Amino acid sequence: MNRQRLEAWALEIIDTVKSKRKVEDSNVELKTNWPDDPYKAARRLAGHANAARGENILWIIGLGEEKGISKYDKVEIANWWTQVKNCFDGLAPSLIDYVLSTSDGPVQLLYFETSSSPFLVKNPNFGKENAGPIEREIPWREGTKVRSATREDLIRILVPLIPLPDVELLEGNIYVSKQNALDPNWIHNVSRVRLIPHLSWQLQISLYIIPNNNQRIVFPVHRTQLKIHLEKCEDSEFIAEDITFSSSSSFPEATYHSDLVSILTTSSEAIIHLPGRLEINASYYEPLKKIPSEKNLEVQLVIKPTGTEHSIEKYISFIEKKIDEGSKEWIMNGNKRTKGSDIEILDL
Repeated sequence: MNRQRLEAWALEIIDTVKSKRKVEDSNVELKTNWPDDPYKAARRLAGHANAARGENILWIIGLGEEKGISKYDKVEIANWWTQVKNCFDGLAPSLIDYVLSTSDGPVQLLYFETSSSPFLVKNPNFGKENAGPIEREIPWREGTKVRSATREDLIRILVPLIPLPDVELLEGNIYVSKQNALDPNWIHNVSRVRLIPHLSWQLQISLYIIPNNNQRIVFPVHRTQLKIHLEKCEDSEFIAEDITFSSSSSFPEATYHSDLVSILTTSSEAIIHLPGRLEINASYYEPLKKIPSEKNLEVQLVIKPTGTEHSIEKYISFIEKKIDEGSKEWIMNGNKRTKGSDIEILDL
């Protein structure tokens, strides 16, 4: 990962902390200050790196979920890293370090490459009186805790995760309108709310998907979520329904051609073979109420592909485009790029 992309990843994490949202990225660890015990730092790093299953991880020094960016102690990184590495048995994750300057002060980025897992740490008390027979340990991070790896954990380490694809957001819009009640004699298998006058929300988001390492990746519909939140309205958050995927198409010489070579879509999944455009459509219906004006929308898109425990997660801002009597439309604000649950964003 080059420096620009690493900084973009860190800035997105900082923005998440500033907005008081919980940092859900399992590949990121926040620390308000440097770990001062080399063995504890090594054990935590080994557990984090092992649980990442081949994906690289990022530690940010000088950032906490409660305090945000704060002043941290200055240390000689080379000396600190030498002490931490000496606690490993054999290989340690490789380290790239940067200082990132922000408007609230600097933070230290520690980017670790973990492809050589599993990582072992030495028991610093081994050989001492009453220290027991344990000479070394394979740590494993679970949530915010670190424990010894189990047999199941070791099996997971031996089967690396499928790398998440790069995802570029192309465009999107959200449309809401007042609809009359449907006639149950003509329309079957619809929700009750559509049998009375109601609001109809329609969402459309276009993505450009780039698989990593030329690996096929599958997006299941049932592992995809779109959560919509209307700005400054506490009771205006809902989860979209009826999510569908479709691949892009063209009409050369008036003949329909679906982009089946790159992306194949069915009613239950999208199968990405090569880079291509993917359309996501969803809807939501609710009883009639006043449509607020001059309010922007935020959409949280979460996709959990098969073969991985991590998710592609993106917060997308939509701005009001127009409002008419009985309807309103929002369009995506800006064009951003995301890489999986790394939450890696580059404004284009």
